[in-house]
Amino acid sequence: MREGQKEIGFLMDVGGPVVSGVMDRVDVLPDGGVLVVDLKTNRVRGPAVDEAAARYAVQLDAYAAAAARVPVFLHLVGGFAGAMFMGIDALPIGEAGGAQTAFAIGSAAGMVTLGWFVNSGVLERHPDLTVALIECNAGWLAYAMQQWDHALHSRYAEIAHRGGVLDADLKAPPSYYVRRQVKCQFMWDPAAIALRHEIGMDVLMWGNDYPHMEGAFPDSQLWVDKQFAGVPHDEIMKIVHDNAADVLGLSV
Repeated sequence: MREGQKEIGFLMDVGGPVVSGVMDRVDVLPDGGVLVVDLKTNRVRGPAVDEAAARYAVQLDAYAAAAARVPVFLHLVGGFAGAMFMGIDALPIGEAGGAQTAFAIGSAAGMVTLGWFVNSGVLERHPDLTVALIECNAGWLAYAMQQWDHALHSRYAEIAHRGGVLDADLKAPPSYYVRRQVKCQFMWDPAAIALRHEIGMDVLMWGNDYPHMEGAFPDSQLWVDKQFAGVPHDEIMKIVHDNAADVLGLSV
């Protein structure tokens, strides 16, 4: 068993009220299943164990339902940018322009981690799993989806396979799984908006990233107006509101 995350909060719309809670610990089992652990401070023995289990049944049922619906959220720094930065000795930190280069590389790092989920078959095997990439912008997604589809079962993949770089074993193009199960949040990314139909209208989510230095606050409305100029209102609402509400299970 591989230890997973601790103190995982969730919000779950159950068709009226919204249930909130925190799962003490979630572990990943060898067969790919998930074990949700709820830690209690009271000690019970003998027949009292069954009585206590009955009292906590509703709570644990809620955890089980939430675990099946809680998306995997990956943040720019904590989730995947480190994989891109690792081993890059030439990154111009401390030199003029280092901020721009580092920010672009960090954003594009999403294609490394997302590639693991998509091309390894994780999303295909777990169709109810949602992966949400946060604070990483999204214009790179169009390029990644295009290249993943192009390389699948290609001459390049066949030759690379001989060198130990394995081809993906997928029933559908990688872009299919991105559009079906991935969300990607951006702050300032006109390219992503221009390519929204290629990426998928269900994928993109806008957020102001308050209070971080690269975020839109306090000019959030200005950023939205400028980026989304000429975009139909229903498409704007889908990106700035509807997709996020859907992935979080909110009905507001």
